[in-house]
Amino acid sequence: MIKKSLFAAVSLLLVSGAALAEGDTGFSISVAGGGTRANLSESDLNNLLSSQNYVSPTSSVSNTDSAYRIGAGYRFSPIFALEAHYSDLGKYSSESRALLVPNAGAGTLSAKYKSSGYGLDALVTAPLAQGFSIYGRVGVLRAKTEANFTSSGSIFVSPTSRLDATANTTAYSYGIGLQYDISKQVAIRAEGQRYEKLGNDDTGGKLKLDVYTIGAVFSF
Repeated sequence: MIKKSLFAAVSLLLVSGAALAEGDTGFSISVAGGGTRANLSESDLNNLLSSQNYVSPTSSVSNTDSAYRIGAGYRFSPIFALEAHYSDLGKYSSESRALLVPNAGAGTLSAKYKSSGYGLDALVTAPLAQGFSIYGRVGVLRAKTEANFTSSGSIFVSPTSRLDATANTTAYSYGIGLQYDISKQVAIRAEGQRYEKLGNDDTGGKLKLDVYTIGAVFSF
């Protein structure tokens, strides 16, 4: 959904770009907060345990949390801007239970994750009407993803039944947003953004996150 909406925003920009007038350029700071959802799936976890010859797996996930972003940017033209930011993408967890053989050898596996990082995004904007504009955002995030795994019974993640892992990876993101200019100095935004490739095999695979925020931009 976010990817399709971003394509629509770019198309709108191409149509309306010729009508843009010269506008202000300059620096800005921004803050945003909202909710996020990870692609943790109960069925994926159950299938993973089944592939490891465990029997009757059951899983539960907590894949939503809060997120926030603090940024600083520079608008080069009415169309194009760059924003650097720090983003906290929230915490997530899962818990699974399975049998090593039917009716015997029960085990549990618990996992906790969190991601944050520093990013740089490009924003391309198209005006609508009466102070509203639509924009697309694409960028990269130098992300730190931390994972903690604990196990008991017949499921082992390490000899001590505990494993902590950290991955520093370069993730990428894309999104679409709607902005309303209260004045030349202050604007508010509503935005949806997808983050891809957070973490690696050491942290249990590459997470995808959808982040939905409301924020404010202060220009000067």
